[in-house]
Amino acid sequence: MNPMEELQAIRTRTEKATPGPWKYRPEKWDDWGWVRAGEYIIARVTDCKDFTNEEFDLHRLNHTDPYINNAQFVAHARTDIPVLLDEIERQRQRLQKAGQLIYRAIPARGDLDEMEKWYRDRDEFLQESKP
Repeated sequence: MNPMEELQAIRTRTEKATPGPWKYRPEKWDDWGWVRAGEYIIARVTDCKDFTNEEFDLHRLNHTDPYINNAQFVAHARTDIPVLLDEIERQRQRLQKAGQLIYRAIPARGDLDEMEKWYRDRDEFLQESKP
């Protein structure tokens, strides 16, 4: 699969997933690692680490979740992935526009009207780059 097909496959999976936002332990009664979309449970996330009973007891005592990092990653993926895909698309379009500007630059050298248009397009392109 080429990169464009991979990105399209990621976007398709994203669009088919349960709508977001997903939240990590949104209900006070949720147990460790729960990720929900509204009232629906999306996932129960754990960790690859084998916790000892003493470690679990310490988490219970401190009211902490040993799976928090993985659960928050999963919960945020529902909104993070579309943002990343949109940014990739925006950057691809900018690269294409930059390539077109470069391609037009050399033939335009002898034509003042073309050079003026090229400079306007270049300035517009650079303006779009500013944060």
